[in-house]
Amino acid sequence: MSYYSPLDPTKNEIRLLQVHKGEAGDDIKCTLSTISLHTHYDYEFKKWEDDCDQYAPTAERSQCTTHHPPYEALSYQWGSRHESQSPPTIAINSILTPVTPNLHSALQQMRHAQRDRTLWVDALCINQADAAEKDSQVQRMAAIYRLAERVLVWLGVASSDSGLAMATLKKLGGDSRDFSAPAARGVMCAGPNFHRFDGNWPYEDRDELKKVRMPDTLSSAAPEWLESIWAENDAAAKRLGLLKTADLSEAQWTALGRLFTTALRPWWKRIWVVQEVALAREVVICCGAGAVLWDTLHDLLRQKSCIQSHRLMLILKPWVMIDITRSIARNPLRFWGLEPIGYSLLEVTSKFWPWDSTNPRDKVYALLGLASGSASRQVLPRYGSHVADVFSEAAAAMIEESQNLDVLCQVHCLEDNETVTAARAPDWPSWVPDWSMVQDIELLVDISSGSRPYDTSGPWRHSNMMSPPNVSGHMRGGWVSKWTAGSADMRESALEEEAWTASGIRWPAHPTTASTTPAALSRTLHFLPRFHAKLHESRRLEVLGKSWARIDTLLEPAQAERIATSSYRSMLLQWYSTVKYLPRFPSASDSFLSEAMTLAGIRGCAASTNKRTPELLSDSEFYHGFILMSVLLVGQYRLPSAAINAESTEIVDQRLTQRCIGCSVVRFLAWIGYIDINDVKDDLADDPVASSHDFHFMAQKRLRGWKLAVLANRHYGLVPSGAREGDTVAILFGSCVPFVLRPGADEETWSVIGSCYFFHIMRGEIWNLMRLLNVAPVTFLLC
Repeated sequence: MSYYSPLDPTKNEIRLLQVHKGEAGDDIKCTLSTISLHTHYDYEFKKWEDDCDQYAPTAERSQCTTHHPPYEALSYQWGSRHESQSPPTIAINSILTPVTPNLHSALQQMRHAQRDRTLWVDALCINQADAAEKDSQVQRMAAIYRLAERVLVWLGVASSDSGLAMATLKKLGGDSRDFSAPAARGVMCAGPNFHRFDGNWPYEDRDELKKVRMPDTLSSAAPEWLESIWAENDAAAKRLGLLKTADLSEAQWTALGRLFTTALRPWWKRIWVVQEVALAREVVICCGAGAVLWDTLHDLLRQKSCIQSHRLMLILKPWVMIDITRSIARNPLRFWGLEPIGYSLLEVTSKFWPWDSTNPRDKVYALLGLASGSASRQVLPRYGSHVADVFSEAAAAMIEESQNLDVLCQVHCLEDNETVTAARAPDWPSWVPDWSMVQDIELLVDISSGSRPYDTSGPWRHSNMMSPPNVSGHMRGGWVSKWTAGSADMRESALEEEAWTASGIRWPAHPTTASTTPAALSRTLHFLPRFHAKLHESRRLEVLGKSWARIDTLLEPAQAERIATSSYRSMLLQWYSTVKYLPRFPSASDSFLSEAMTLAGIRGCAASTNKRTPELLSDSEFYHGFILMSVLLVGQYRLPSAAINAESTEIVDQRLTQRCIGCSVVRFLAWIGYIDINDVKDDLADDPVASSHDFHFMAQKRLRGWKLAVLANRHYGLVPSGAREGDTVAILFGSCVPFVLRPGADEETWSVIGSCYFFHIMRGEIWNLMRLLNVAPVTFLLC
């Protein structure tokens, strides 16, 4: 006998679990009922005035006489029914049902003694044995959590010090919305994406944060307006008698650390909780009998002593990631159509890739409710499909939505003998990332940051963005690869391209059915004239590009234990000793490097002695020192703040920049042991970059999972450790980085090994040469 009756998707039906009242120790009795979920609201809507500075209510209210009953949604770690030999049971519609121990303890704690309580619990309100119902209900989970009166987070049963941790959080942040002053405007907006927005960030309405600008990451000093806010909040905290971090005992610090440790409280790393909390109206964190508002933790960030406490922020790191996502998801800009860029399916999947899920398909499905755009609408939950089909469908939708190949940057093949290996199935498409495999490596492009640091296949323009810039000025979107700029066809294409951009036309979403696997359909994934990507049957991806050179030699990579103990510098010295004899290649940076040598006090002369000093470095030695340093740091070394305009990020003092880079090269060669460290004079003590370097911190991220490769054309750079001699380095139009490709046995298909870094092609040099010589790209069929 089953208590599940079929749900009608056309009526938006879901089930609710009514937990009947009972005392501690009583059996848990529940009733499962079916209701229609209403996605409209019986709340007061507000609008944004033309001056973007005042909020005022409209005269209309939506009324609904048959609105669904109020309910709360449970967010918890499932656990396993096999954790004990005899799993606990509860009675649902008088039928004994086994549940996991963690869910049983949650229901025991959530049950009221004097009245029934209505909950939505995914494990019980969805018929897990019905694949079709599961697919349908997962599509509604974002709405379910968004429409719940509150979301109850269950961290687990109480421990010996969890009560102390919960009490400490209240003493730090307050037991209620103590900082929700009228000046914060209380409720800012209500609508289908958020409700009762409390204005948690005290400076969210300040004019300084409304400016679209690049952040000044080179300055550690807080701006005056932020210091004034902290002063106001600290004064309020003092009046309320709240503690500062300096007042905490070691026992309190230990209790806090244990409460937020993912190994002890696995809820903090469960991928489904991101959506469940981010979209909720109100969140209550429960641990045993203790409970604390999510906003209490948010109020910690209003106080200077808390937000500047490295120890506290390190403890709260799991919470911070979810809270940032929640803050953006509840941003009024999202309701009004000004969607932050960080919520493309590609970006949100990249950000939460390492989080845990029992079913690998949930690495995509659990985040669909947070993403906006065509990709999240095209990908529909299909738990019966193969994981490769699910990820292929998602990757194709990401390409179609973003109009670039950024998703390929997450492919990184490792050596089989490494501790972390990408052991993909033989039929897995090489261009599709395996999000179920967490790799402990630093990828070349951090997609979650929202910026593109390289221009390998040509420049791209903000006018072709699929989305507006975010509040930090970062942009992401379509490419303009004008490789035939000198031809008449190019001029026509440019006009056509501008017409596409001005019209705002978007490629229509492709209809899908449950009986058809989208990954197997052949369709074009682009609409911009200068970007081509086509998905063939059998999950093959057709793109345009140009091969550059074949990998001739692979140098020995650093072992993981040597990286951990920073004992790999002798290997770097061996790398340098190999590449320093390779030829120099002319580039736009030649005059820059020559002046850098002069300003850093380096005299160029060929020395015959074995011992090198800065004054005895030859031009060639300095050049290869600069290139190898750039390769290890992937060209993203930090320039001094005195040489950078914080508003425009343009270099304003090139001589200081050259001097510091020259000094950096000298210190790098001393660090790997090529020159004597005692001969390095720190005569640039006033320059923040020249005064100190932590090459281990910067370089060790790029050694795990990477190799140094020398190509047949004598260029050298970083490639994935899974690359082999004979593989080809190529640029693919639509990607900001080059890739290592492996030719197939049929000589028509290619496998993607991963992205790579070569100093002389990262700024579009090959693309520019193709444009000047009118060289046509070739087609790559990625299998």
